[in-house]
Amino acid sequence: MTRVLLWHWNRKGGGPRYTWELTRALIARGEVEVATSFSRQSEFAEQMRALPVPHLEIDTYTSTRGFLLGLGRLPGLRRRMADFVRHEEIDVVVSTMNHMWSPFVMPAVRRAGVPYVLVAHDAETHPGEGGRLQRRILARDIALADALVAPTRHVAKRLGELRADLPAARLRVIPLGSFAFAPEPTPPRQLPSERAIELLFFGRLLAYKGVDLLAEAYRLLRARYGTRVRLTVAGLGDEAVYGPLLRRQPGLTWDNRWIAETEVADLLARADILLLPYREASQSGSLAAAEYAALPSVVTPVGGLAEEIADYGGGVVAASLSGKAFAEATMRLIDDRARYRACSHAARATALGPKSWDRIAAEMAAFVRQVAGAGR
Repeated sequence: MTRVLLWHWNRKGGGPRYTWELTRALIARGEVEVATSFSRQSEFAEQMRALPVPHLEIDTYTSTRGFLLGLGRLPGLRRRMADFVRHEEIDVVVSTMNHMWSPFVMPAVRRAGVPYVLVAHDAETHPGEGGRLQRRILARDIALADALVAPTRHVAKRLGELRADLPAARLRVIPLGSFAFAPEPTPPRQLPSERAIELLFFGRLLAYKGVDLLAEAYRLLRARYGTRVRLTVAGLGDEAVYGPLLRRQPGLTWDNRWIAETEVADLLARADILLLPYREASQSGSLAAAEYAALPSVVTPVGGLAEEIADYGGGVVAASLSGKAFAEATMRLIDDRARYRACSHAARATALGPKSWDRIAAEMAAFVRQVAGAGR
């Protein structure tokens, strides 16, 4: 049976959860044998440690200074990775998300003669996300991979352009599974009539996420509905940049901090509509979480976001990239209760069907077996 190492060293965000969900689903299917490597500082370290598979834990870093100081440990980490791959007789190494140390450690995998698969959640870094070093490291990781997994056709197209040397059979689209922050999937929702409609923007505030479009759209929604709508912005952002856009909006709450994993389920449960006014996008972990919560979404017509709504029907796509168009798309959900119910049903059906972790694991297992058979 093919033996696969799922490797992810980030501490926070969607990567640790993605790795944990995928590992559990692969174990349950039993089509490949799994080992893992993760950061001891990860939010999911305890959960990963509890899984009944061989694992390699490493200490990473919690700051830029820690990253730089940790560079001296990379030769030792390369040896540990190579020894683990050989000891566990690994056939394929899958990096479930790019990490700043990945290109420095990955040569150990190549020396072991084992194919390296990168799950490239993004083909390139987003505007405002990371600096020149992060862009170069992601590009290097993509360039070194023997095979690539993309979460959307939008990302796959760009990866194909960047890696024109890669045979088509070594580039596979496998969607991002729906994140299960609650113990059970939420039943289909009804739009409330006895209280205000709660709008939610969830995630880090960065340049590409269209916070200016969000602010404009919310002003238009308040002008139309008044106190019938409220907005929560939950995520860490630069006060000097985003404060002027958000602080003075009536009925708007900005929870300016990193939102812990344990808080996400309640955040989604309190919301009625998820807003994703991004100016460009590969895919969205927030959308993946909303699907499991049966939460309809409104997205801009960009990248993987529009693709996912068109494919699965869990929300509405704005007609153009503007605050006005985004507000009008949101109004279509608020004014049409039947549409809202249909989107909620579709979001839940997506989480339980095409983007369930069992389905994702089946596709991943088939791909890594194919890559293992073809070799480097």
